Amino acid sequence: MPALINTDVVVVGAGIAGLSAAAHLVKQGVRRITVLEASNRIGGRMRTQPFGSGIIELGANWIHGASLNNSVFTLASQHALLTPYVTLNRMEGYCYTEDGHAISTDVTEKVVSAYHQIGKDLEESDSFKTSYVSYEEFVDTRIDECLSTMRQSDQRDAKAVFNCLKNRDRFHNGSDLGDCSLKGIGIYEELPGGEVKIPGRGMEGIISVLHNCLPHGTVHLDTEVLTIQWRDTSSNNQIKIVCSNGDIFYADHIIVTSSLGYLKKHHRSMFVPPLPTWKQETIDRTGFGTVNKIFLEFEKPFWTRGRGGVKFAWTDKEAEMKSPSEWYKRIFAFDEVLNNPNVLVGWIATEAAVHLESLDVSEVSQTCIEFLRRFLSSPSPEKPKRVVVSSWKNDPWACGSYSFCAMETPNDFANQLMDPVMEGRKPVVLFAGEATHFKWYSTMHGARSSGLREAERLLHFYNVSSHL
Repeated sequence: MPALINTDVVVVGAGIAGLSAAAHLVKQGVRRITVLEASNRIGGRMRTQPFGSGIIELGANWIHGASLNNSVFTLASQHALLTPYVTLNRMEGYCYTEDGHAISTDVTEKVVSAYHQIGKDLEESDSFKTSYVSYEEFVDTRIDECLSTMRQSDQRDAKAVFNCLKNRDRFHNGSDLGDCSLKGIGIYEELPGGEVKIPGRGMEGIISVLHNCLPHGTVHLDTEVLTIQWRDTSSNNQIKIVCSNGDIFYADHIIVTSSLGYLKKHHRSMFVPPLPTWKQETIDRTGFGTVNKIFLEFEKPFWTRGRGGVKFAWTDKEAEMKSPSEWYKRIFAFDEVLNNPNVLVGWIATEAAVHLESLDVSEVSQTCIEFLRRFLSSPSPEKPKRVVVSSWKNDPWACGSYSFCAMETPNDFANQLMDPVMEGRKPVVLFAGEATHFKWYSTMHGARSSGLREAERLLHFYNVSSHL
């Protein structure tokens, strides 16, 4: 039977942003908190599941930055989730061309160093702040400059490695680089300390720590929010939240942590009255990309453990993806999976990742094996015994993977996405999630920090002191 529930704060979404906000409020003594989660699980775009002889991460895969400024790294360290400590090397293994040629490590290292310098130069420059150039235009110009300084005999291989690294950047942004604004790349801040893998329980361990901070019954699963009636909905001016199962919640504040992809699709029907025009336009104009993963489990490894990484370095004449049927050209690499010795994971982004979701798993498996054999120039990779493919674009609650600054995105998009809807001095509808962090968008620590930020906003409104 549908319920009618009064509470102080409703949090929409039980991902890391929503759980972080709720846990922080509970820690500071706010007891009447309700978390509404549309799916049948907690975690949002963090999703750990058993596969092979270990676990795999269908969503968020590592912590960006072993730094005390990283709220996820700090949380994981406090709860001993990082033992043994494992850092990620994104270029582990070898780069191969489509004709089965292994590119020398000397050429690969020179190109990786040059590509890193391109990113560093952009970070240190102020030109991006007023630039209307796409990231791809900027990178291609610098690549041509770098190639002109290399030996003629190395240029074919070097350009292939650059093509591989551009696929890596497509994966990092979730979008074609021509759609990415140079301004957004310059705004993003990379934390020091490298990328950190989480052994043991993986990302599930982080989510469980936050969930365990909440009183029993705080999180309501399978509870999709249909409408948020945020103005003059009752005699005491509370917000009225109507859910798909018929439940109705009344609250003084609501923290919305839905993915930007979900908001793009539903904000017009979700908020009554509609959100302010500036907020709607920013939601519509901010980019939201798609990244997917392909997990292949083999009877036994065909690679030497520790050297199983296969980077697809298409030569220049083959690198262009002419149609969605050539989705495989956007696979950055196949890599080994931590503590899962018989499993490789492939990384793919952009519209190719969206097209991947429409394919039968058997077709994906066959295509991946064909190209592993082709690039390795070896018949040794046998058909995998099991395959799992993520599907974030078609996930009804995620509607994609993470945000990026598109060419039409406002310069201060994160701040506009973050700004609450106010009634006088009272923050009524608050917004958290990775897309709302002005320098750490697209990351777990950006998502968690945004949840803590909005919890602090409410505590400040009620003059409650806290110690983050």
